[in-house]
Amino acid sequence: KRALAFTIRATGGSLSIWNYTMGARASSFVIADHSLGMGDDFYISGLRDFSYSGEWLFFYVRKQLPSLLPDTVVTTSVDVWSYRDEVILPAQHGEPQHFSEYAVALNLRNKKIQLVEKEDNEKLSCGLLLDDYCVLEKGGSRNSLTISQNTWWPHDERLSYWLLSLNTGQRKLIKTLSENLGSLIQPICSPKGRWFLYWDMEQQYYFSLDPLTGKLVNMTLNLPTSFGSDVDQLVANTPAGLLGWYNDESAVLVYDNYDIWKLDPSGDKPAMNITEGYGRRGNIKFRVVYPKETYKGDEELLLSAFDMTSKYNGFYTVVLNKPGSLKKLSMGPYHYYQPAIQEQNFSGSMQPLTGGEGKNKRWIVLRQSATEYPNFYVSKDLKEFTALTHLQPHKKYNWLTSEAVSWRMYNGQVNTGVLYKPEDFDSTKKYPVIFNYYEKFAQRCYEFPMPGLTTDNINIPWFVNRGYLVFTPDIQYTAANQPGGMTISEAAYNSVASAAEYLSQRSYVDRAHLGIQGHSFGGHETNGIITYSGNLFAAAAEVAGFSDPISAYLTLVQKDEISKNGIEEVHHVDHANQRMGASPWECPDLFKKNSPVLNSDKIATPLLIAHNQKDCNVNYRQGVEMYMAMRRLGKPCWMLQYDNSGHVIADEKDALDYTIRLTQYFDHYLKGQPAPRWMTMNTLAYYKGKNNLYELDPAGNCMKECKVCKEWNAKQATTANK
Repeated sequence: KRALAFTIRATGGSLSIWNYTMGARASSFVIADHSLGMGDDFYISGLRDFSYSGEWLFFYVRKQLPSLLPDTVVTTSVDVWSYRDEVILPAQHGEPQHFSEYAVALNLRNKKIQLVEKEDNEKLSCGLLLDDYCVLEKGGSRNSLTISQNTWWPHDERLSYWLLSLNTGQRKLIKTLSENLGSLIQPICSPKGRWFLYWDMEQQYYFSLDPLTGKLVNMTLNLPTSFGSDVDQLVANTPAGLLGWYNDESAVLVYDNYDIWKLDPSGDKPAMNITEGYGRRGNIKFRVVYPKETYKGDEELLLSAFDMTSKYNGFYTVVLNKPGSLKKLSMGPYHYYQPAIQEQNFSGSMQPLTGGEGKNKRWIVLRQSATEYPNFYVSKDLKEFTALTHLQPHKKYNWLTSEAVSWRMYNGQVNTGVLYKPEDFDSTKKYPVIFNYYEKFAQRCYEFPMPGLTTDNINIPWFVNRGYLVFTPDIQYTAANQPGGMTISEAAYNSVASAAEYLSQRSYVDRAHLGIQGHSFGGHETNGIITYSGNLFAAAAEVAGFSDPISAYLTLVQKDEISKNGIEEVHHVDHANQRMGASPWECPDLFKKNSPVLNSDKIATPLLIAHNQKDCNVNYRQGVEMYMAMRRLGKPCWMLQYDNSGHVIADEKDALDYTIRLTQYFDHYLKGQPAPRWMTMNTLAYYKGKNNLYELDPAGNCMKECKVCKEWNAKQATTANK
């Protein structure tokens, strides 16, 4: 039955809860502060939700706590930092809470109240099971300011999950985590509350719990696949994804990294691979185009397919509960829709639009490739497509082509990347190559790269149009502190330098003129690569990258451009994309190996840094540290700082300036052009806002031993003598 709960605030500020059931003549009073029966310190603070049948109503109550009286005389204004602070002082704001808040369940039939959360470290984990049970999360922190991934924080007790009977108040332990890893991932109740399902991030399995019997079932034990996401992270260990439930809750549909599985939460029936393992065998990622919360069990599902080898994209269909029904509709060198891909894209995907029934059913898709501008197509079967729009603005220019490339890295593993060439490519010529990377870019092979200014990663069409080849390799990672593991610097070198040597074997690659560029995490990778690569690369550029994980570990990053408050980077270095897997005190040698600053004496490559003081992601001092290290060692390095931009060079004037300077920089080292005056002059503060110093300076020197400058100096001298 349909019902509505709402609160009314009295003149004095107290709340009362009221309930309206569909069809009733009036709303009915449920409960008020004075009728809680929990003591004078408790009062109603807000509503949560109903149970599935509407028998139980969940709401929150607060308990007033005594506040500390202020000192009678305030002698000074001082910040007090304490090692006991779960939230560091700069991230704290406002007055401390003088109350504790708890979830309460009220039986609307018999007015019985059950205090669900009894302690400050307990919270209601998800919706209701059946009508008489709920799941509690206990331990860890309830502080909303806490960075939840701070796995190292010494909480009073391990994080655990409990099944609570609302009728009896009895609790049954479901799971205690061996470490405070944040929480179980995706704790979820089936739509009608029959099952509790969760992803165990430690064991990498899906579990179901029957609240009636307390039976816990490992639904994915002994299945020949991994259901964990293949996105490289150390702590998250997130599942590939949950698709939905059968209407009768007899089965749940989940993804592995390639296929779709039907699992029985009771454990009585074996798991069924809906796509019959075709995805994993063919290295194809399948995802449902139109996902729903529930399924009848006999539907035909439209699937998006992405071939991880060829990078082709297309569509398949499969019928639930009908083995052998997987059918390919189309696959090709295009980008349609890729919900399975969790990495960066040029322009994202558009879910196909559909309308009509039977023979009149039609789909409209957005199709693109590296050589085809995004256009709308109509199809009656997703096999053949007719163009609705014919936009091709890039045809006016010397555009580009893309090619998926595979090679073997130094550690023996095969990696992939995308090589972009100019449309008028001539295999008899020699081309300089710029390598650009972050984590995974190869999936963009058949996406259309939009031309524009460089604001972070290099704009590929701009540089290809100017006669460069651009290669975007994937970076393959491992946890640095594991056997055979690599630091970010080592992993980036293993991926990028091996790609450079592989491509250098091609006759049209000018192996003496290779450059690298990355932004943010890719900036750290750039800084790290050049500490290992010797003179393999003629020039390097980075935007907003880390330069020293040790100082980054112990620094604060500004939360926004206005606030002076900061957040800590500990988790980011420990377990997020820095992937150290340990603290500097546990593995000091690893941190030193991964520090471009501490290894900058090994650098033999010029470096252009762009790092802005308003950066709210990577502390500006990281760029300064790298610059200062290079400067102290007498190595060629320039640093750009834009007053109106932050982590990304978003201001249009700044982006134009950076595009010009980056182009001049690479043109000098990779194409033999004269250096601009901003590279050959010093004491440049005077010229800020007055002269950009773009003028090329063939008589100047960017550094003492620059071969390009010497050649131009000689030409100038010859011209002068004439």
